[in-house]
Amino acid sequence: MIAPDSTRVIQGRSRIDYQTANSVKCFVPENIVMAGFRFMGSYKNGNGLYISSGVGTQGYLVVNDSTDLAFESTRHLENWYAVFAVANDGDSQATLVNVPFFRAGSVAANVISLAQGGESDADTVTATTYDMATDALVGSEVLIIQEGRQFSGKTTTVTANTNGSVTVADAGSMGPNDFFIVSPPSKDHYCYLGSWYLDSSEPRNMADTLQEVNSWGIDVVGFPTSGAISSPTRYSLAGQVSPLSTGYIMQLTFSLSTASLGTVAHYIWHDSSSHQTYGNYVTKYSTSTETYVDSAIKVCFSREQALFASTAGTLDASVSSRTIRTMGWIEM
Repeated sequence: MIAPDSTRVIQGRSRIDYQTANSVKCFVPENIVMAGFRFMGSYKNGNGLYISSGVGTQGYLVVNDSTDLAFESTRHLENWYAVFAVANDGDSQATLVNVPFFRAGSVAANVISLAQGGESDADTVTATTYDMATDALVGSEVLIIQEGRQFSGKTTTVTANTNGSVTVADAGSMGPNDFFIVSPPSKDHYCYLGSWYLDSSEPRNMADTLQEVNSWGIDVVGFPTSGAISSPTRYSLAGQVSPLSTGYIMQLTFSLSTASLGTVAHYIWHDSSSHQTYGNYVTKYSTSTETYVDSAIKVCFSREQALFASTAGTLDASVSSRTIRTMGWIEM
């Protein structure tokens, strides 16, 4: 164990990649600052314990999705997870564990009922339970990621829990679909390292640059598959990207099955007002069906993890098929 030192530089988050059908690999430095939660690219604790990570010459540590759970007895499928480094006072080396991101189904008097946190739920609240013991999380710190679907970053503590609810000291204005995460219980020190998605059978494959993460996901739930989108309309990305991500990487595909000639524009806004962040404009010159693909589009979030879309042009009502596909996310 190395004592805290206020002159130390806090490390960035760690690169996380797919390893096997039951594990991810986490690239970590030889020593880790136990800096707590990370939000919007910064750690909450600027002067944490400085301790050996135990990484060998290969440069990464393998974290199992079943045997390295922080407080669950079994993993929760179709859920986002975070890797944390943890240690107690007196330890000479940190340990890496997996912690699930929780999504609120409802909030009443600081009691947060848990909802399914997978990518296909979007704004649909489906109650769920986790294999965790009653009051196992009491005393743990909590990072509130969203309040009323808006980014928050507040912290509080757990006062009680069941397998389907978490009671906190102050839930603020949290509501349905807001994400939060609990620190690994019964540990003196912890540090968030990165996030990954557990699908219906195994961790999702990812290519992580420490800022941008490529990961082939699903089509945006509820996005119109044809016709015009007359005004900026909100489409939730909750669960399709890491709850801590500040941007979205997408692929837009659409077809025009008409003999008519003309133009189509697709616009992405970060809110419902006149704040456009992306535009795709095409001209159709052929009388046959045409398909257009625009890949690796980056959409930055402002207030929430959602995009607002609209169309324009002479042929936007003639769009016969349309998808926005998840290609990854941005997490600093």
